Formats: sequence, structure tokens, C-alpha cells
Amino acid sequence: MKLHAVLNPGQLKAFLTSYFYVAAETRWQTIRFCIDTGSPVTIIAENDRILMGIEYAELERDPTGNFGIGGKVDIYESPTPLTFEFVGETGVYSHTFPRLRFMRGHTRQARIVARVVPSIVGLDFIMDSVRLTVEGRKTVFEVKDQPVPAMLGQ
Repeated sequence: MKLHAVLNPGQLKAFLTSYFYVAAETRWQTIRFCIDTGSPVTIIAENDRILMGIEYAELERDPTGNFGIGGKVDIYESPTPLTFEFVGETGVYSHTFPRLRFMRGHTRQARIVARVVPSIVGLDFIMDSVRLTVEGRKTVFEVKDQPVPAMLGQ
């Protein structure tokens, strides 16, 4: 199955659109990931964490901390796996992150930057793909087809 990413010409970055189910509100939330082949892991930005309805109290803080674009950031991890769905050419592709990471600015400058930095999909997602192709303005992830779950009552 092929998943198409959309190039943002103003930023020259490709974004892959996903959907996250917010159980507390029984609705789907769109989360756009910037493709980052230089990041070993997928990281959810501050604005998307809020849209997903996840509080920092629900997450586990990584004690090592990190330095980001705008200064020191704290990294939090989900204690349980989180699943995103991506609409492809022939259906829906589900990807589960066992321990998804979230970024929170530690310094004032880092908090300001964290509001504008997008969520990034890193090598933990990219390496599960069969192929990543970038041709000019077109970016395509080829992923393994997943079996369609049987409908209830059939």
C-alpha cells in the first residue's frame, strides 16, 4: 500500500497525515507529521499533544532530557502503545508506537519554539516501511498491506 506525503513548498518539508482516535471524546484527530530521516524516533509536538487530549501527568518523563532547536526540552514517553492510522491508496494503514515520545520546552525560549515545531515521524516509523521514495515534490511511503479485520456478525 502506498501512503502519499504532501510537500509544503514554503517550508520545503514533506508532511504525512495521520489520524488518532481520541477515546475520551469519541472522535478522530488529524495529526500531521513532518518526515525527518535524521531523527531516530517519532516525536509529538506540544500542539499535537494537546489535540490528542494527552496530559503530561499521563506520561513518563525521560530523566536524561535533551537539547532541541530552542534550548533544553524535556522528553516524555507514553506508558502504553499508541496507534495512528494513515489513509493509503488502497485502504487504511495502522501503525502502533510502543513508547511514543512527546517534547516539552524546558526553558522559555524552548517553549516558544515548541509551539511552532511540528510533530516529526522518525526512523522508528520509516524503517518499518518497505520503501520511501522521494521524486521531486512527491514523497511516497510503501508499507505492507494489512489484513482487513472481519466485520462483526459475519
